[in-house]
Amino acid sequence: MSQKSFSSLGVSQDTVSILDKKGYEFATPIQEELIPHFFNSDQDLIAQAATGTGKTGAFGIPLIDSMDYAKKEV
Repeated sequence: MSQKSFSSLGVSQDTVSILDKKGYEFATPIQEELIPHFFNSDQDLIAQAATGTGKTGAFGIPLIDSMDYAKKEV
């Protein structure tokens, strides 16, 4: 199993720094698969994996990373 860093998946350095502070150094396999698709595709994604494998992070990390905090809207 390879261990990819979040920055190698396209996550910004600001978000990577926050993940590091929380103890997340490497992406899980489901995150390795989904995060690049989030940044590089406009297609809908459906993923199935066991509980505890990082699915929430796979969708949540790139979503939070792509938010424009200057805007006061969703």
